[in-house]
Amino acid sequence: FEGVGITATVTANSATSIYAKAFDTYGNASSCTLLTSYTHDNSPPADPTFVSTTPASPNNSSTTPSIIGSSSSDTVTINLFSENTC
Repeated sequence: FEGVGITATVTANSATSIYAKAFDTYGNASSCTLLTSYTHDNSPPADPTFVSTTPASPNNSSTTPSIIGSSSSDTVTINLFSENTC
């Protein structure tokens, strides 16, 4: 259990509670104890949504417009690209 640990199997894209019991040489068991809740998540966030630019387009004074939009609550980073292949 210490060192490299014990491998557990969890369901994809879900939260799994991990419980454990300890046993001594005589088979006496400890209480069932919650060790942790493990979340597996490989689902992407929803697509970001465009709202506007500042300044508005078209514009002849700025080459560095701010892109304004929204994203889902599980989004950590938004990257912008000038090509549709991202």
